Amino acid sequence: MRICFIGHNIHFLSSASGSAVLPRETIKCVYKNTEISLITTEDYDTLNRRLYEEPLKEFQPILRRFNSVHRVIRKSSLPLYAITSYSELSKFVESLHVDILHLFELHPLTLPLIYKLAHRIGAKVIYHAYMPVNDIIGKVKTFFLKRFTDGIIVSSPHVLRSFVDLKRVKLMRIIPPPIDTNVYRPTGHVASNEHVMLYIGPLDTRRFPINLMIKLVKHLQHNIPELKLTVVVAPRFRDDLLKLNLLLRMAFREGIERNLQIIYTRLSTEEKVSLYSNADIILFPFSKSYKGAVDPPLTLLEAMACGGLIVATNVLSIPWIIRNRYNGFICPDHAQMFSTIKEVLMLTDMRKSLIRNRAVETIQKRFSSAVIRNQILSFYNKVITAR
Repeated sequence: MRICFIGHNIHFLSSASGSAVLPRETIKCVYKNTEISLITTEDYDTLNRRLYEEPLKEFQPILRRFNSVHRVIRKSSLPLYAITSYSELSKFVESLHVDILHLFELHPLTLPLIYKLAHRIGAKVIYHAYMPVNDIIGKVKTFFLKRFTDGIIVSSPHVLRSFVDLKRVKLMRIIPPPIDTNVYRPTGHVASNEHVMLYIGPLDTRRFPINLMIKLVKHLQHNIPELKLTVVVAPRFRDDLLKLNLLLRMAFREGIERNLQIIYTRLSTEEKVSLYSNADIILFPFSKSYKGAVDPPLTLLEAMACGGLIVATNVLSIPWIIRNRYNGFICPDHAQMFSTIKEVLMLTDMRKSLIRNRAVETIQKRFSSAVIRNQILSFYNKVITAR
């Protein structure tokens, strides 16, 4: 089976962005079972600059000209081509002799041309949607997806609901992001005198309401003085630096600066696993207005795979993953988080261990790379054989 993946963020650069991680993990999940080519639609100059600026460990890229198409040769032997025009794409894809064009969140207006190209060469088009959209965009995308694809993958029921009538599409399947459970796995919770609440991600106020977090820490530290909120932010957006500065100022003003730890760096996978495994609580305090860049949140799945105790709000597809008080904790609103966190901290070690184990089991049974690989390959076969 020969697959050509096409998308903006499939260049395998080290990135904390979910829109880059999900395609990367999906490709890694299936590449041993298929013949793969990768095409990124990112602007060549931007890609060229990022290739040499980013600290790459697994891949060592070399750019060179290849029939007017820019190619990146990697140690993984997965060829990556940077193509930004339809004429180049058309000529190049025709030479690949692929069975499937797997598209990651491409602009819907490009679908008619790609669909026509695919059927000219006898290939099928699968569109992979993993970003929730608003009503207007949902209607537009639904119109094009129903007419110019042979199969649709959506990453969660929440993403599916943001479209219109996609449930009626014959070849559509909900396939969540794959989590490498050989990497993301419990390392053992190290006992500590501190009670650590962990948040990892950007400081978008819809994801991380700063005022609420300050109130939360101030409220809890009266009864739990050894409480610490650890906030981990990858250096991606200038706005995050401004928000960090605001967070620090507010912590000093409220006298809780000793209860706050800020880590401003891009974590390695090993560092993330260690933080997930050793945190007492991992917070996902998303607001109702937060639509999510990628759903389900990859950080949530990674944390659960490491046995994290999750406290999250009832948004996105989180209720699809977490069963309250079984493999994590769901709060109907922010006000409920105060009492829920107190409840979690007061649990017995046996009860905490049970919930941690159930979280790990949830990921292994529903979201592990092996499980998702079988689902994707099965869907590929279904699309290829469909008439």
